[in-house]
Amino acid sequence: MNIRSGDREYLEYLLDKIMEPEYWSHGVLNSEGRTLLNLIARILASYHLGLRGIIARVRRNPTYENVSKLVEIIRELISTTA
Repeated sequence: MNIRSGDREYLEYLLDKIMEPEYWSHGVLNSEGRTLLNLIARILASYHLGLRGIIARVRRNPTYENVSKLVEIIRELISTTA
């Protein structure tokens, strides 16, 4: 599945941003971090990457570990579609 260049760059920016400390509170995404997660989910949904289940689980339990795993999976998908 091909992700447009502009969307890929924006997605990579969001993935870097969501891991920054200001989006976390006690190991869980704060409200601004959840907003970033929703933006990431919206971009992925437009490309039908089949990550709905994983994203739903991370939205329910947005711990640092779960978000890190999601970011890793998305980065792998981006690198294989580049």
